[in-house]
Amino acid sequence: MPSITPIPSTRISDPLVRSRLLSQLQYDQLGLFRVQNQISTGQRIFVPSDDAPAALRGIALQRLLERKQQVQSSLATNQTFLTATDTAVGGVAEILASVRGTAISVIGDTADDDQRLAAAEEVDRALEQLVDAGNQKFRGRYLFAGSQTNVEPYSFDKTYVRFDGDEQSLLGFSDIDTLFKSNVNGTEIFGGISAAVKGTSDLNPLLTLNTRISDLNGGAGISEGSIRISDGTHESIIDVSRASTVGDIIRLIERNPPAGRIATVTLTNTGLNVSLDASGGGDLTISEVSGGTTAADLGIRNDNNIGAGPIVSEDLNPRLTLTTSLDNLGVRATATVAATGARNDLVFTAVQRGATSLSGDALNGVVISYVDGGPGTAGSESAVYDDSGVPATLTITIEDGVTTANDVITAVATTGVFTAALDTSEPGNDGTGTITATAGDPAATGTTSGGSGIEFDRSAGLQIQNGGQTHTITFNSAQTVEDVLVVLNGSNANVLATINAAGTGLDIRSRLSGSDFSIGENGGQAAAQLGVRTLHRDTALADLNFGFGVHDEEGTDLVIRRKDGVEMAIDVAGLHTVGDFIDAVNNRADNQDPATRVTASLTSFGNGIRLTTESTATTATFAVLRDHGSQAAEDLGLLPIGADASDGAVAEPGGVESITGRDVNPLEAEGVFTALARLSTALRAKDAPNQKLQISRAVELLDESFKQLNFSRAELGARQQSLDVLQQRLESEETELQSALSEEIETDTVEAISELASRQAALQASLAITGQISRLTLLEYL
Repeated sequence: MPSITPIPSTRISDPLVRSRLLSQLQYDQLGLFRVQNQISTGQRIFVPSDDAPAALRGIALQRLLERKQQVQSSLATNQTFLTATDTAVGGVAEILASVRGTAISVIGDTADDDQRLAAAEEVDRALEQLVDAGNQKFRGRYLFAGSQTNVEPYSFDKTYVRFDGDEQSLLGFSDIDTLFKSNVNGTEIFGGISAAVKGTSDLNPLLTLNTRISDLNGGAGISEGSIRISDGTHESIIDVSRASTVGDIIRLIERNPPAGRIATVTLTNTGLNVSLDASGGGDLTISEVSGGTTAADLGIRNDNNIGAGPIVSEDLNPRLTLTTSLDNLGVRATATVAATGARNDLVFTAVQRGATSLSGDALNGVVISYVDGGPGTAGSESAVYDDSGVPATLTITIEDGVTTANDVITAVATTGVFTAALDTSEPGNDGTGTITATAGDPAATGTTSGGSGIEFDRSAGLQIQNGGQTHTITFNSAQTVEDVLVVLNGSNANVLATINAAGTGLDIRSRLSGSDFSIGENGGQAAAQLGVRTLHRDTALADLNFGFGVHDEEGTDLVIRRKDGVEMAIDVAGLHTVGDFIDAVNNRADNQDPATRVTASLTSFGNGIRLTTESTATTATFAVLRDHGSQAAEDLGLLPIGADASDGAVAEPGGVESITGRDVNPLEAEGVFTALARLSTALRAKDAPNQKLQISRAVELLDESFKQLNFSRAELGARQQSLDVLQQRLESEETELQSALSEEIETDTVEAISELASRQAALQASLAITGQISRLTLLEYL
């Protein structure tokens, strides 16, 4: 619009007339130019100032439209990957159906060895075809490698198939705020990773100053908020929302006590103990602020009057993390012995962490006492640890009134089970004070306590059977849980080790298909400590031999023949675990004489049940025998398959003879590759007494793989169908958004043409008036 000029009350000057005419012409020309541009471009708004509200709405719509269009593009791309995956999976189904038919045709008695060998060749070719299908690539991306799209997922060495991908999903946008899986993991179709050997031990790391708040309560952390600490008269509200470690919590509480009080927080292995100085009186309480749960999450909420405290927290249960130190998986047992006199108090500490040592020595509840050895000189002291009875004892023989605390430290070090150190809480304790052994003096005795967790057996390590080889894994240089995982995953054992989802232990899985996989000891306890030994006392007999269990016949099932000729018949009926069988042997009333007895245990190397005897008798050979035609001894691994008696016992140092059974509880990677590998092996095992059983089991595995394949195909089809619906919805939304955007910023052609005509008429009128005024003379003006 032109500027508004007031109507003059006097005569209008010529310059004013010309100025107003020029402004009108400019305004009309500009309006006409703007309308012409709107018609020619179709756009109503060229700059936001043309229509600010509409411009803002248009910008928002344009941005949303662009994001929707990008989603459509991403969706279309990902649909091509799913289509390629579906095509590849369809070919797998055809191959499996053909192989299954071949296997069924040769499982009966009518098929001969040549037919089975020919079938095995077909299975081998199918296996190679499926490996090739598993490595299919589309648009530069391996379809079945998980998130490792540039890594070939499967490799085949003509015996085992190794999976080098992962089980992660690739996510794409199906809408601006919705993600969907744009791939199918290879393990879902082909398999490739075994079920996890789930750590049965809760490693339960100790609480430390550096424990992260987010790792408390099994990884749930604590709610961000404040806690209220009161002594009944004054209170202090402490905001702990910015604390990141347990040490931060302790510092915040100690620096912000109720007015006039001193707060002390003691860190224990499992939680916090909070107390106030006793001199101030009152009752310590810790409560929530504004209905929060922070104090409860820290385990220190207490509304009861308990004087100055301490308030002892509940177990804060920190989760296992990559940075957890192996030294924080256990606590050493300790005891303080304060002898009569000065400068002689000692703290006795177990060499190893835990309630028992790696060799089974009791560490908690050990009674420590001094005994006078008679007249003598310092330096003749001795210390003897004895756990043959209950309680275990640590007896230190001293020279009454001559032996010093420093002499005791030297003597205790020779036990290899405990160490002694000066008690620094005793003023001036330099260890030069002498010790008097007075009968019945309670100050000269102590009992160890506090040992918990494990002393991780780094040096012994563990054994992993995989790919037909035994891999010995040691952890001598490992300092943290991450180091343990690095050693396992970096070994040649073809395993994948991770911290379990609950944060309590480790899961170990095999990457090899077609192979038996097991974890056993290497002469120590590392596998049991981590809870990953695949054959242990609690292993159910029904789970042995890939779920076939232990067969029980009427009557007794096996006989253990001792060297004195006594045959101990054992019935496995009523036995449920490997431990039950071991106890059934060891607890027999007729098997208690140390001179003749047979001891059952789990082998210290690898896996298997081990029978040993120290008998010097020569009446008979030490052996395990089949009884009543039962298969139980085979199923327990104590007899070779098809044999009626065990192989000869092995003579060991110290006059010990042993029979060690084979591992009857291996795991395997589930999936089609394992099924085909097992089938190929079974078809070639023409001399095996259980060939038909092996073929039948391989066909069952194949059927399970086929079911999983069909399930995955169905899920893939449902996903594609869902994406088609989403694509249609996005197209509809784009149309609606385009329409809304058009209403906001595009030209209404009819209205614009009408306005163009008006602007042209206005311009013509302005020009005409200008022409008339330009021809005026002074005479006409007068």
